[in-house]
Amino acid sequence: GGLVIQRHNEIRDCIGEIASQVWTHVIKEPVVREADVKNGDDGLRLDLEIRGVWQPQVEALFDIKVIDTDAPSHRTRSPEAILESGAKEKKRVYEQAVV
Repeated sequence: GGLVIQRHNEIRDCIGEIASQVWTHVIKEPVVREADVKNGDDGLRLDLEIRGVWQPQVEALFDIKVIDTDAPSHRTRSPEAILESGAKEKKRVYEQAVV
């Protein structure tokens, strides 16, 4: 809902602000794949692109996910399993698009 999106955006903006104090190339919501309205594709965006994080002059791409591990829907799983599942989902969505 709206509060989760707001929390996500606050985290993204905070990380982006801190990153811009260290690196000069910080882009919020870079486009990975353009939308294709004819085929019903919404496109694909990441949260941040930061050049130089891992290697000089190479962009590092970041996508933030807010997960409430205490949510009723997660009660039968450990926090580690919940977070691992979220990471696998992000990898599945973005891996082909950014490699």
